[in-house]
Amino acid sequence: MKMNTFKVRAVLIVLFLVITLLPTNASGESFVSSKLATDAQELIVDFLNELKSMDKASQHYSNMEIMEFVNLYDKKDQVIGSTAILSDNKESGYITAVLVNDVLTVTEFSSDSELVLPEGKLYYFGLLEFCFKDSMGNFINVDTKMRITPPSGNHIQKELYDMQNVELMTNSTSVYLPNSMTFISQQPYTNACVAASSAMILQYWKEHKGYSAISQSGSSLFNTLKSSTYIGTGSAGLSDFYYGTKSYIENLPGSHTMGAITQCSWTPSGWPVLTDNMFSTVSSNIAYDRPSLVIAGQLSYPGVSGTTLHAMPVIGVIQGSTNYLVCRDPYKTYSNSVTVLWHPANDDPNYFWIYGVSSGIGLY
Repeated sequence: MKMNTFKVRAVLIVLFLVITLLPTNASGESFVSSKLATDAQELIVDFLNELKSMDKASQHYSNMEIMEFVNLYDKKDQVIGSTAILSDNKESGYITAVLVNDVLTVTEFSSDSELVLPEGKLYYFGLLEFCFKDSMGNFINVDTKMRITPPSGNHIQKELYDMQNVELMTNSTSVYLPNSMTFISQQPYTNACVAASSAMILQYWKEHKGYSAISQSGSSLFNTLKSSTYIGTGSAGLSDFYYGTKSYIENLPGSHTMGAITQCSWTPSGWPVLTDNMFSTVSSNIAYDRPSLVIAGQLSYPGVSGTTLHAMPVIGVIQGSTNYLVCRDPYKTYSNSVTVLWHPANDDPNYFWIYGVSSGIGLY
C-alpha cells in the first residue's frame, strides 16, 4: 500500500517535534536528570529530619540546616543524585543521595566534615570519592587530589530509574561508643590510614578503658604503628591491622595480648567472606565499647591503578531499614566523623562500598 506523501511528512514533523521538544532545564539537562536531582533533594530533606529525631544522632544534627544543593555526576556527565551542604554556623557537613543499582539512596553523610566544592561539576564514584575533572579530562579527588579511575561497573546510573524507587531510612536506632575517640590524622602520609586508624583505637583503650600499658599517644603512637615493624604504609589491609596491632601490644612492657577478632573481606585472603551478617557483629562490639575498623572506597580490581580503598575506625552504627557505619576519617587534618552506607562488596570487584571489616578488638 502506498502512503500519501503529505501524511509521511506530517508524521516526520510530529516525530521531530517530539524528539526536539523533550523538556530540559535551564542548564540543558533532561527532565529525567532534573527530576532525579529533585527527588534526591527531597530524600535528603526527609533524611535530615529523621536524623534530627533519632536518639543519639540528633545531638549532631539537631541544629544543622541545608545551605545549598549540588548536583552529582557520573563519568558520562549524567546527573546521578545530589549532595546537600549542611551548617549550624559552627560546623559544616553534608548528606549525599545517589542511585545505587537504580535505587535512590543516601550513601554517606557527616555533621562535621566539610566537603570541598570545585568550580565546575562535582563527580561521585562511591564512598568519599567526590571528584572534579581537570583540563586533561582526568578525575581528581577533591580532598586527596589523587587521580581516580572511575569504577568499571554500572552500579550508579539512571537508565532504569523509577521515580518511586527510593530507599528510605525508617525505624532506625543509633548506637555509639560511650566515650569520644581522640582524633589522629594520617597526614602528611597518603597511604597510612590503617596505622592512623589503629592508633585511634589503641588510644581509645588507653584513655577510656584503663589500658595504661600504652605509654605513647597521638602522633608518637601513629609514627610507631606506621613503621615497617608493625603496620607500615602503602597497601596495608586487614591482616596488617590485626597482626601489626597485635605485635605492638605484645611488645609492650609486661604481659599483654590482643584477643582474636572476627575479620571479613570480599577478597579470597583467608578471611571469611563479608556479608550483611557482619553488621550485627560490629553493632554488638560498639555496644560493648569496642571500636572496630572498616575498609571502604572505590575499587576497580586489586592492584589496578585507581584503586582507592580507605581504612577508618568505627565509632557507631545506625541500624534500621538501611544500615550505616559512623567512622572517623584519618585523612582529614581535623577531628571529624563520616557516616557511610553498609553495602558489602560480596565478591563483586565492581562494587565500591564496604570491602572489609574487623570486629572490635579486646586487649588483655
